[in-house]
Amino acid sequence: MSGISGAEWNLATELVPNREEMGRVLETAKNWSARDYVIFALCSHTGLRISEAIHVKTTDLVNGKMRVVRRKKRVLQPSSVEISGPIWNLLNEWAQ
Repeated sequence: MSGISGAEWNLATELVPNREEMGRVLETAKNWSARDYVIFALCSHTGLRISEAIHVKTTDLVNGKMRVVRRKKRVLQPSSVEISGPIWNLLNEWAQ
């Protein structure tokens, strides 16, 4: 079994969804609700956890970047995440 190595972990590539599988997840989310679709699209393109994505506010979106507060070892750590053009447009459309 091959894997993707990180600093302190090893993830089997069989557990990582490919583009086709993610496309099906996003299509299913779109059929559930627009909110679910936006959350899943944001998470799949940025690596955010769902709990982080649902706390994003319109004021957190500035100039192609998004401010996110991540909890690591019980400490809240603000960080900035770059957003790709299509996801930025989706978020702006959703914010309207």
